[in-house]
Amino acid sequence: GGCLLAELATGQPLFPGDTDVDQLSLILASLGRVSEHHAAYIAGNAVLSAGVRYPARREDLTPLTVDRFPQLRGEGVEMLIAALTPEPSGRPTAAELLSMPYFHGVPESFDDAFYAELEQDRRVREAADAAAAAARDAK
Repeated sequence: GGCLLAELATGQPLFPGDTDVDQLSLILASLGRVSEHHAAYIAGNAVLSAGVRYPARREDLTPLTVDRFPQLRGEGVEMLIAALTPEPSGRPTAAELLSMPYFHGVPESFDDAFYAELEQDRRVREAADAAAAAARDAK
């Protein structure tokens, strides 16, 4: 979810690695750690364990900050960081993400208005299709 959010906001991949190893190194350079499960997987994979570069010091990290994502504002970056929590059990659910301050002010009726518009579009298409069929039948 977090990578998709970042890409939607910026139009660019968050971790644009050229290979799996390169991409994983970029992730580690931003997040600084992976889950224990993923760390064990990396250690057990000869290609990944030989090629992945872990940041040597905390100062070597490329943090996810508002400066890097000005399109998201502070609340959006907070949500992005939460969605990128390396340990899945510590990552917020979709409902928890939707309740974060980034979405405050989004009308509760958004879904209703959106679905009503979709339904109206469907009815217009059906009416046009029925009129076209009636015109064909009349010939």
